[in-house]
Amino acid sequence: MFETGDTVFCKEEFETLKVGSSYKISGMGDLSMIRGSEKKGFGFSIEDDRPTWGNYKRKVKKSPIFYFFKKDEMSRYFMSDEEYQRVWKRDQKINYIING
Repeated sequence: MFETGDTVFCKEEFETLKVGSSYKISGMGDLSMIRGSEKKGFGFSIEDDRPTWGNYKRKVKKSPIFYFFKKDEMSRYFMSDEEYQRVWKRDQKINYIING
């Protein structure tokens, strides 16, 4: 379902990851081998590299933050691009029916 390089859409907020935003899967593998990850088992790395707003409303590029998720956590926090497209099309049909 999820692979390195895929775009995923956040469906539940997690630290700096925001609902409705898209993120790239930057890697996958044994999480116990990744420095900075306290998790064990197979999982995925999500990179949050969005700029933040600094003083005077200018975008400030920040260092990327990496989050590590096990497979079951991925399904909780993210949906694949294909899932997102299905949900979007469904919502469009519902809005068309309701609004005419």
